[in-house]
Amino acid sequence: YLLGQHFMGNVEILVPPPEDKDAAVAISALVHALAETGSAAIVRYIKRANALPYLGCLLPSMLLFSLLPFATC
Repeated sequence: YLLGQHFMGNVEILVPPPEDKDAAVAISALVHALAETGSAAIVRYIKRANALPYLGCLLPSMLLFSLLPFATC
């Protein structure tokens, strides 16, 4: 169970494009699977093409993305 103080900065809600029904089905399946198992997903998130990747956590309630702190060597 993650509390508000566990978040490192801004939290974003990820949603599919309104016209992309296949993406909506895929995201819905992911949200339900995470919720049913009481899990969260550790993900690499790239917001735009040619942008730097971020390491984050996806939480099943409304598919929240929270940045995780990490350092590269």
